Amino acid sequence: MQILVAVASVFLTQGPGVASSKLTPAGRACAEARYSPDRGTKEAAPLCRKACDAGDAYGCMLWGVLLQDGDGIAQDLPAAARSFLSACDKGLADGCSLYAAALSNGVGLAKDKKKAAVFLQRACDAGSGSGCYALATLHVAGEGVKRDDAAAARLLRRGCDLGDTFGCFYLGRALVRGDGVPVDKKQGMELMVKACAKENPPPQCADENFAR
Repeated sequence: MQILVAVASVFLTQGPGVASSKLTPAGRACAEARYSPDRGTKEAAPLCRKACDAGDAYGCMLWGVLLQDGDGIAQDLPAAARSFLSACDKGLADGCSLYAAALSNGVGLAKDKKKAAVFLQRACDAGSGSGCYALATLHVAGEGVKRDDAAAARLLRRGCDLGDTFGCFYLGRALVRGDGVPVDKKQGMELMVKACAKENPPPQCADENFAR
């Protein structure tokens, strides 16, 4: 299993979707501008900053993404990390995941795998499937936490239950191999095949021997 380099939630990759019902008016304006094909990030940037300043968690998360990418505005990695932390502290699981990714990779702040694991646990507990998956990768590698295949398998199962494609794929592979769970090759293969049929599947799906 590869260590997750960056955590990207369904909200970030596919737009606000169902989550838009939780947005404040300022946050909704930010999200709609961010994901509109006709408006662009230059228009979204001031709206997202305004939403974050007004206390909207999604606004802070998207403002952080814009700052991190330097998309339509000057790149500012430390400010991006602070914005992700603000989103996390406001109760947004994906904000915790993105802050953990910044910590894990030393993007905008000092690298700290142990602290990253703490924030990934917060994300997972708050319902972020990608956060559960990312924490599982740390347990597999023994980075920031002790190596524990059984704990990793439990986290992968929770991530999969929350709809994370990578969590489902790697849970399937753990079941095929017996990594931290009893071997169940049938269920494992079913999980991997279903994950590989999803949009944006794990890159291992391109390998016909992906179960290895």
